[in-house]
Amino acid sequence: MKGIERCIDAWDVLADPDKAPGGKEIVVLGGGTVGCETAEFLAFRGNHMSVIELTGELCRDQEQEHKDHVLMELTERGTALLTSCAAQEIGEDFVSYKDAAGEIHTIKCDMDVCATGQRPLHPDWVNELRSEGIDAYTLGDATMTGDIRRATRSAFDVVMAL
Repeated sequence: MKGIERCIDAWDVLADPDKAPGGKEIVVLGGGTVGCETAEFLAFRGNHMSVIELTGELCRDQEQEHKDHVLMELTERGTALLTSCAAQEIGEDFVSYKDAAGEIHTIKCDMDVCATGQRPLHPDWVNELRSEGIDAYTLGDATMTGDIRRATRSAFDVVMAL
């Protein structure tokens, strides 16, 4: 996408909360758990938020109670929750997106945050350890990104198999 290099990664925003801005217009690209929680965090800091999500559902993989809470907080803080929308371009002071009807819209903003998903990490060193005869296991988000229940369950399964 044109301008994606301007986007700040959500994990960078969350890693150093003291550096999070206040009083800004911010667009979060991605309305999964990380995107919505990042938007919630930034809204609590006094920012006006917009969340653009490609699918028709926000916080899709989140447990219902937590999802309801996050979405309630975002709604109460006036966050624009834009589903079934695809970001098209990130400019110096705007983000454009296409809605479900195919219409292009533009949001003025001071900052863009990218939370467009994580991929499982299966590092080569696990296979290297195994090739040396060392028992090594991957679990949690290293096998499949998900929620804390799946991560905890995968750890439990590994321990029970030992």
